[in-house]
Amino acid sequence: MGTTYRTEAGGPSAARTLTATIESLVVERDIAASGFLARWVDGTVSRDELRAYATQNHHVVEAFPRLVARVYAGIADASLRRELVTIMAAEDQHRPATSDLWLRVCASLGLFSDTVRRAPADEPTARFLVRLDAL
Repeated sequence: MGTTYRTEAGGPSAARTLTATIESLVVERDIAASGFLARWVDGTVSRDELRAYATQNHHVVEAFPRLVARVYAGIADASLRRELVTIMAAEDQHRPATSDLWLRVCASLGLFSDTVRRAPADEPTARFLVRLDAL
């Protein structure tokens, strides 16, 4: 079964551990800290670099709903579960879906959706996805 994330005060809780893990994952994928975002804003990122980023980020966009669903399943607090399910339902009902919007970004860079979906994750993205799956 999955991990139960509790929110009660006192001692290190699974919720704090989960939060710390997610924060470390965000830092790991932080395109601002890597300098990529600054180069993107400055217009010095090549089209090929943008294509590579868009393709790899699609793996993350596709994985995110599964992560949220696993977190939801492990939350012991009913009010937190209701809050999260409200957010999940709004996202799930939104059309076009976030992953479809990201494929539009890819298309604007000249990438075909089938090519993006079939592209293997590079080593940093694969490592990131393994860590997401472990949450």
